[in-house]
Amino acid sequence: MERKEVAFSGVKPFDLSVTLQKNVKPQYQKTTKSHIHDICEIYVNISGDVSFMVENKVFEVNHGDVIITRPYEYHHCIYNSETAHDHFWITF
Repeated sequence: MERKEVAFSGVKPFDLSVTLQKNVKPQYQKTTKSHIHDICEIYVNISGDVSFMVENKVFEVNHGDVIITRPYEYHHCIYNSETAHDHFWITF
């Protein structure tokens, strides 16, 4: 997995982080662990066979689709197959 992160600490009054995660492959599980943040998250799918769950609602995700979660919303990625996927993860 290749991971590149760029932090925009000069942007105030909040921090902005952009991460590109490449070739993420599910190993022994079909989903990532459901979690929350105290910040907003933008997930941008580039490739892969995945869905995304936000607060118990599942969304089909295709190439170029964007999922935005608000602070304190439970969410996680669901792997529909063993296919690796690439995505951007933007937080602010």
